[in-house]
Amino acid sequence: MEEPINTAKQSPAKRQQAPLDQLGDLAAFAESSTFSALLTGSACQRSAALERYVEALGLRHYIEGDLLRLTTPPTELDITWLRGQMGAGAEIHYDRVVDSTNRIALERSMTGTSCFIAEFQSGGRGRSGRKWISPYGDNLSLSVAMVVDCSVASLGGLSLAIGFGMVEALRAQKVEGISLKWPNDVLLSGKKTAGILIEVDPVTAHRTKVVVGVGVNVGSFPHVDVIGQQATRIGLASTLSRETIALITIRAIERSAKRFILQGLSPIVERWREVDAYQNQEVDLLIGEDRVSGTNVGINHAGHLLIETTSGLEEFSMGDVSLRPSVGESE
Repeated sequence: MEEPINTAKQSPAKRQQAPLDQLGDLAAFAESSTFSALLTGSACQRSAALERYVEALGLRHYIEGDLLRLTTPPTELDITWLRGQMGAGAEIHYDRVVDSTNRIALERSMTGTSCFIAEFQSGGRGRSGRKWISPYGDNLSLSVAMVVDCSVASLGGLSLAIGFGMVEALRAQKVEGISLKWPNDVLLSGKKTAGILIEVDPVTAHRTKVVVGVGVNVGSFPHVDVIGQQATRIGLASTLSRETIALITIRAIERSAKRFILQGLSPIVERWREVDAYQNQEVDLLIGEDRVSGTNVGINHAGHLLIETTSGLEEFSMGDVSLRPSVGESE
């Protein structure tokens, strides 16, 4: 089985450790009247514990004597609006603080399609065990879970289909400069603005629970030293709200997954060049300690990357690999 699809049977990635004893303490703080007051712009009595909580949530703050105030209080998601847009049949679960929306989605018993959204993840994950880092209420962290009538082995190209669908949907909303880096990094002006992590849990030999986790940089983005590549935020190119981006993302995931289950990658293979950030460019593919250089010419029906090298046309499957232009992006 190929990455970036991970089976639920694997050991979960180590949680990002906050300066607190338990995730539950942080979640309880997010539900407290003190935190509610901070979100409204009020100042609260300063304490070492309060500073630890606020810093663990990635929130900037300043001190006024014995009082603590958030520099720019975040605006929480309007889940009521989102549920209304999704319709009466939509199942949307909202939490302020979790370790991972993907983990919750994998563990939750379900039959239909459900969405899990959080303001903050203490252990958000990306491909190859990388961390997804985002301050409270600044960006978008969600997971869409569904049960499909497919085997795990037949889902190898799903992440490409989801990425393609997200780029299509964002472009339809006039977000300029959006493209896709194989296999599924969404770029804005050549810098990462969203990532996708798909995890699966076999129900039967021909029926699988699929969880599509998506993180979108909306209001902020991590520094290159933290994630190892240049990043940016979609808010630099669009005034779309987090709620609207969530709606676009959820619908794109549902639509793309249904299309993939019925038709595989056939509908997008020839159109891949429309979204490919490095189409016909000279690229380097890093595979462990090895480097393959050549011209990126697209994908095949298995979702494998095609590179024209000095030895001829070669194809590469997904896994612990890193694609970059020969000159420019550092990852």
